[in-house]
Amino acid sequence: MRITFILLFVALLLVPSTASALSVQQLANQLESTGLIIYDGRSKKEYDTGHIPGAISFPFGQAYFNKDRALYVKGRTQITSLLREKGLKREKQVIVYDNGDLVSAARLFWILTLYGHDNVTVFEPGYSAWSQSQPIERQAQNIKRSKFTPNFDASVYASTTVVKLATYSKNYTILDVRTLDEYQGRKSMSSTYGRIPSALHFPISSLVKDEAGQQVVKSNIELASSISHLERDKKYITYCNLGRNSTLGFYVLKRAGFDVALYDGSWIDWTTRQLPVELERE
Repeated sequence: MRITFILLFVALLLVPSTASALSVQQLANQLESTGLIIYDGRSKKEYDTGHIPGAISFPFGQAYFNKDRALYVKGRTQITSLLREKGLKREKQVIVYDNGDLVSAARLFWILTLYGHDNVTVFEPGYSAWSQSQPIERQAQNIKRSKFTPNFDASVYASTTVVKLATYSKNYTILDVRTLDEYQGRKSMSSTYGRIPSALHFPISSLVKDEAGQQVVKSNIELASSISHLERDKKYITYCNLGRNSTLGFYVLKRAGFDVALYDGSWIDWTTRQLPVELERE
């Protein structure tokens, strides 16, 4: 009973600071707002098949370039042009969504946060949930190009240099969201096995779960248990193999109020640079 009470108390502390959960009905109630921009992070083909009314197609891959199988965010000049093309305005609330697996939406959430938009919400139920009870449309939006000027937020971006420094710093904790086999060096998506030195194993399954075939963020009670060992006064850096799940980890931890950054390029970047790794001791 006492443990349950403590978990309930901790859950109350998980007040979203940057993004908050949004239900289908809540989004439906906001749909006519002129102060709202909705971005669809799925592919253009999926968007054309059907999307939330008023949504603008913004496949997350448009903001990245591929190098050695890892995805890296594009530079300021390219991103500025892209965000203006998408009609982004600082004074408007932005809602991003995907099919409901959260990965593409989390990617967009990070991109927009990284480049200085501080009012971004992930519509976690996604298009699949929306289409079950709400109207859809197939016509693309006419987008008026904006004059948005990005402000790079370095606090959510972990460069290779920052990660190297974090391996020695008590002020940082590096979170490896890959599988236990990958963390311990039994499997790897690169030719190098192991983990970034000092990294703590924190699998993405600590934050999300499968619910009726859909990947969803765990409830506050479940998250309270998963993150109870994370200190609030530390800076966290998430990484995975290619940057997919680490972005999702970034989103959920940011949503829970943690000071967190994403290691762009993640494990592939680290090992391509032939930086030191740590293996599980037998």
